[in-house]
Amino acid sequence: MRHAFPTRRLRYLADVNPPVPDHVRLDPEAEYRLLPMEAIREFSAPDNGYKRPAKELLSGYSYIEPTDVAYAKVTPCFENGKGLVGADLDEPVFATTEVTVLRPRDGVDQKFLSYVVQSAAFRNPAVSSMTGAGGLKRVSESYIKDLPLPAPSAWMQQQIADFLAHETAEIDALLVGLESMKDLVVERSGAERDACIWSQDQPLIPLRRLIKYVDQGSSPQVMSSPAGPGEVGILKSGCTNFGIFNPEANKAVPTEMKIPEQSFVHEGDLVISRASGSTKHVGSSAVVPSLDRSLALSDKHYRLHGHDDVDVHYLAAVLRSRPFRNELEPYISGAPGLAKNISISSLKAMHVPHLSAEHQREISRRLQKSFEDVQEITCSIDHAIDLARERRAALITAAVTGQIDVTARNKPAAEQLEDDIAQGLHREYA
Repeated sequence: MRHAFPTRRLRYLADVNPPVPDHVRLDPEAEYRLLPMEAIREFSAPDNGYKRPAKELLSGYSYIEPTDVAYAKVTPCFENGKGLVGADLDEPVFATTEVTVLRPRDGVDQKFLSYVVQSAAFRNPAVSSMTGAGGLKRVSESYIKDLPLPAPSAWMQQQIADFLAHETAEIDALLVGLESMKDLVVERSGAERDACIWSQDQPLIPLRRLIKYVDQGSSPQVMSSPAGPGEVGILKSGCTNFGIFNPEANKAVPTEMKIPEQSFVHEGDLVISRASGSTKHVGSSAVVPSLDRSLALSDKHYRLHGHDDVDVHYLAAVLRSRPFRNELEPYISGAPGLAKNISISSLKAMHVPHLSAEHQREISRRLQKSFEDVQEITCSIDHAIDLARERRAALITAAVTGQIDVTARNKPAAEQLEDDIAQGLHREYA
């Protein structure tokens, strides 16, 4: 990658994983926040984490001060852009050892360094340096120490940091707006679905009366990358999120591993998430579409086989409905910080409307048309979100490498992005 600025190896720009200072070691009872990976976001303020005495954290965790920058080094968290800027902390903290801590040296601006770490100048070679097997690939810290990175003057670093802070904040605000728009569309669609399924005078019956039997898969040791067309994979819990079956949410199975035939899912199967790291994803369901690869249940799923007079698309809609979720959620178990799950006995005890097969099919047809309309709208919003994220990443890379003049009076990036999104939507619906 071309750099308009001079470069220096990272080891001369920052100390990598500096040691815990003596004053922390000498006070083992002092409490510090511990940030697990789940608490770390994409270079924005992290979640709170939880307090632990220093003596429990001095070995096995990373120490981060408010002057530091840290990035997730393990796949897929690195690819997802997880990291933090110490300026978002109000005190020193400890974090998972799956982050690499950078302490800027004299003359290196913390915010500028954080943007460098988010740029393609750092990320592309870092991905190439990853070592390990399966789901445990990590960015090589010995490699990144000697990675040449942009090193403009301290004054220019400040100008770039200020420019990007303003421009990325505008794009982030646009992203928040797009996500809110998508949530509103989905929320309205959900309200229409619930009104279509549930009414005051409908008799209710336990879900078990609609189900013939239930399957559950297993979770063998598999690869971290997904299986592609023509390959074999084990489904991840995220395959059923938001009522849409995502065949990409899987982990490839090594060619020498044999998966029982009865574990594979087929078009028309109803899959429901048994366990997930998030309560809102437990119990999420989707109907399997036509597949171009062989996918098997994991132990994080149930497959529900309804009786012959049960419409599978209707049943999937019931399982996604708010009244059903309201009854289900109190039965979801799991300690803080651990996976949440629902037992099959609890699931079968939930109540659903008792409707004739003809009424189920009528509701299913009506909901399918509404679902397709919502999918078209949310797909357009997703395209806009992807464009905004790509533009944000490209802007950061261009600024830190000196490919744009951040001191010039250019049209704001977010304003240009809004124009591009509007033009794209106009072309799509013209």
